[in-house]
Amino acid sequence: MAQENKTISLLNLNLAVDQKCIGKGCGGALEEQAQTFSILKASLLPSGQIDTNSFYLEKHEWQEDDKGNKVDVKLSEHYGEINKTETGTEYIIHYPTAKMTLAIHYTLGEFNPETKTQDLTISNIEGVLSFKQGGGPTPQKISFQWKLLYKDDGSIKIVDANNPNFEIDRVVFKIGAGWGWTGPYGGGTSFEVQGTTESTAEDGQKTKVPHVESTPISYRASSESEDALACGQKQDPFSTSDPKILDFVKNFGFLL
Repeated sequence: MAQENKTISLLNLNLAVDQKCIGKGCGGALEEQAQTFSILKASLLPSGQIDTNSFYLEKHEWQEDDKGNKVDVKLSEHYGEINKTETGTEYIIHYPTAKMTLAIHYTLGEFNPETKTQDLTISNIEGVLSFKQGGGPTPQKISFQWKLLYKDDGSIKIVDANNPNFEIDRVVFKIGAGWGWTGPYGGGTSFEVQGTTESTAEDGQKTKVPHVESTPISYRASSESEDALACGQKQDPFSTSDPKILDFVKNFGFLL
């Protein structure tokens, strides 16, 4: 009887409100909708290595039960597809949202038995709606260079390829909403990669300390004043009960 591959969780992707990029009174409505998150999972081969084409995203949502308790509800699963190119094989996870479909392009390098590492490259995340582009898709390539580190206890962690001391726990997609001269707009403002690094205290003790690296999403503004407007700093007050704003935050609440 064939052995069933083990499935492991590698990374959390969360949706969060960018407090610097919201119009007056909009924070509460956004936070109510930022309840969606995803978990990056993969299958292990009998050898203990990750099956190259097995990455997938589980979409979850926090909901309240009849007693008011917070319950994690799995909504759907989204698997990768193989894309053959002239330079090699690329994998894409298509992730439908309320507005469009995100296409997450990734490649997985060969396993290095000496360092027990494997390159994981997110070459682009297409379909991300950018707050700085007035709610349109960003033309900017969103990419990450990571390594999978296979530990002696059989677990796998993700580290930054340029800083192996940075152990990655989650990616937080920040969103904002505002009211400009042309009506409601919004979208993503940045991706924050969150995790820990190892720090040495004066007494020589090594401890884990929080570490964050941010990747902004495509700026449209050409001047400082325009950028302030684009991030909700110079906007007229509006009500979060406005149906257009609520429709916006509900749509963006399903991005990740």
